[in-house]
Amino acid sequence: MVSDKVQRARQSYGARLSERVASLAELLARAKAGDASALEDAQRLAHRIYGSAGTFGFAMVGKAARVIDEQLLRVQAGELPAGRELYESLTAELERAGSELAGS
Repeated sequence: MVSDKVQRARQSYGARLSERVASLAELLARAKAGDASALEDAQRLAHRIYGSAGTFGFAMVGKAARVIDEQLLRVQAGELPAGRELYESLTAELERAGSELAGS
């Protein structure tokens, strides 16, 4: 059984995580439009989400953030082109994971 304290911490984190996921989606949209600083900001935010989401029980969000982090690092390294299809794929990954937040 999950203690009330743990449940409250998860709910509090979930509320902040919803805001972060929305910010990440916005950054991906800006990066798709060619904003290089948004690409860097999106990668850093995805990395932070990846580092903490699983700890609070949001495994799907954490996995999506990991995928986004890794792909954007590859873009930054010049290993992967930053095309429209990439950003649409990453946004779809984030949207699928967002369903986990609806149930929190």
